[in-house]
Amino acid sequence: MRTGLVVVLMGLLVGLALEFHVLGWGSVPGNRCGGRYTPCPDGTTPTLLLAFLFTVVGGYGLVFALQKFTAVRPGKALPALLAAAGVLAALWPGWQAYLWMRGPVLRSVWQAEADRPSSVHGVGAWTVQDGKTVIRARTDALIAYDSGSGKREWLLDAPVRMSVCAMSDRVSDGVGLVAFARHEVACGSVRAVDARSGRVRWERELPGARQEGGGSLLTADGDVGVALSEGAVHGFGLADGKERWTIEPRPSGKRSDGIGYVPTAISAADGTTRVVVICEGSTGFDSAWLLTLDNATGRELGRSPLPVESSLTTYGILRPRTAHGRLMPHVR
Repeated sequence: MRTGLVVVLMGLLVGLALEFHVLGWGSVPGNRCGGRYTPCPDGTTPTLLLAFLFTVVGGYGLVFALQKFTAVRPGKALPALLAAAGVLAALWPGWQAYLWMRGPVLRSVWQAEADRPSSVHGVGAWTVQDGKTVIRARTDALIAYDSGSGKREWLLDAPVRMSVCAMSDRVSDGVGLVAFARHEVACGSVRAVDARSGRVRWERELPGARQEGGGSLLTADGDVGVALSEGAVHGFGLADGKERWTIEPRPSGKRSDGIGYVPTAISAADGTTRVVVICEGSTGFDSAWLLTLDNATGRELGRSPLPVESSLTTYGILRPRTAHGRLMPHVR
């Protein structure tokens, strides 16, 4: 009886070894991982270490236990059944142990087709209609997908000889803003896109548009869209595209000679727009501050200096909610 239990136990270790080998090696992307740029998924290392340990202990232990068992009860069927019972008994606890070692993971439900040609790349994305639709912007088009199934809902191609150079950080009232540009031409052709149908509601050229696109150039909140140009901030109606206000950032006190004030990033929420303004002189970076504007009129509501001593290279405006539900702007 005791020898039979040892056979089952060794069979269990062999079952764990087989399962951990399959799960461990199967979790390695491209059969290769490790290092700074391609780290292995969480849980891979302990899973494979246990797989090799159980292979050695379980393999030799099972051979030894079978020899002892057949010396007492000759035959092949019963020891084979006991060993198989141990292997099968390992499957469920082995799977649970692997899930614990791996930790929480994101499961892929669907995947969009690969970008073609290779020159095409992603610009940004929106999530609309309570998360039911995901809209991905590529340099050549906007594509809407059903977030549950991945089915394509609509496609909006970029204008001929133009590409997407910027897009708003969010959709407001079902409308998102996208900017297009020709090669080596300013990013100033702004269009309002209906996120439900992909239809272009209106388009307009932005005066003094920036030569380079990128994030944080367009934003939307309520019925107002806001855009940055080289030296100004523009507010316009989301429904019709008509300009409502334009402001050029200026210092609160007397203007210093030779200092330029460049609006660099924007984000809007709760009826206000926050603008990161960089002050540059003849010798380079001078200072930076955060400007708060009223969406409806462009009126300045407040400003605060940013604690930076050199030019910003990577930045974004965060809007964490406080305990009272208010959005407090922070610059990262």
